[in-house]
Amino acid sequence: MVSGPRCPPGLWGLLALLLPLPGARGTCDSPPRLHFAELPGVVNNSYPVGTKLKYSCRPGYILSSGKSPFVTCLENSKWSVEAEFCEGRRCKPLELENGRADITDLRFGARANFSCDEGYRLIGQTSAQCVIVGNGVDWDTEVPLCQAIPCRPPPDITQGSHNGQSGEEFSFGSAVTYKCDPGLSLIGEASIHCTTKDHFNGEWSGPAPECKVVKCPEPEVKNGRKQSGFGPDYSYGNAVIFACDSGYTLHGSSSVRCEANNSWIPSLPTCLEPTLNTTPNGPKESPGLNTGTVIAIGVVIGLFVAGGFVAIVTYKACFGKKGPYEANQRFSDLQERGKKTNSGLERKDAYHSCSADS
Repeated sequence: MVSGPRCPPGLWGLLALLLPLPGARGTCDSPPRLHFAELPGVVNNSYPVGTKLKYSCRPGYILSSGKSPFVTCLENSKWSVEAEFCEGRRCKPLELENGRADITDLRFGARANFSCDEGYRLIGQTSAQCVIVGNGVDWDTEVPLCQAIPCRPPPDITQGSHNGQSGEEFSFGSAVTYKCDPGLSLIGEASIHCTTKDHFNGEWSGPAPECKVVKCPEPEVKNGRKQSGFGPDYSYGNAVIFACDSGYTLHGSSSVRCEANNSWIPSLPTCLEPTLNTTPNGPKESPGLNTGTVIAIGVVIGLFVAGGFVAIVTYKACFGKKGPYEANQRFSDLQERGKKTNSGLERKDAYHSCSADS
């Protein structure tokens, strides 16, 4: 008996895969195109119901554990596709010394953004992406370097020095302290440190100080005395505190400081003599004022309110060889003058003529 042509054994398996199952009807369109997998070989425009096809994961992807790469043409003429049966391959973790790599994922396609800690600057690329390299995946760039922000050597000063070492590298946060040769005062900040404004270039926090001779004159206040700051000489930064003698009032700041311009800042205070005490009947002599000098002093002796307005009334008393004299304007007269005030706050002064022979 003559037998028919034989098919290769492997072809029977392919035919069995493509031929419809018994009783199946209808067709499916071309199977879906997936971003993570592809069908090997030529893809037909239609397949009969029951056809079963196998996808292969694309480069950069690997079959997920427990997932099937097969799809079947169902009786409803649609393909049974399991979602995301291939997953992206993983790139190696990234580490950045003195900085950080912000990464949401390590799988194929992921992106890492690099940044440095405060005081460091980034040398290299600011980002990297997980891409296909050969049969696997890897980052498309080298990990950058976070370098300490450098500063130039601190400036030298005339007649002084700083504690930085020769050949030393100065970077963000480094500090130096200056000192002057004996007999000189250091003007400015004694210490400066390396900092940055643009997060890339270093600069010193301020100018270097200077060394100069500063000598302030002996501070003396008439009718006053020093409470602190005793010394034969006064140089930059020395401070003195004053107080007035008994019965005198201090006018100005009680504390002064020797500044770089060889003067006291603020100006030295003054100690004022006691002022005249007054009573409704006239002035009252204060002790120690009857020295033979003619002095005229304006003194407030009352406040008068009239018609909702206030008048400040004063008079002048004279002091001479014979003591205080009563002003020729009496308080009652000043009251009358105050009544005539009709706008705002007004000061009324009544003067008494003083003569040298009073």
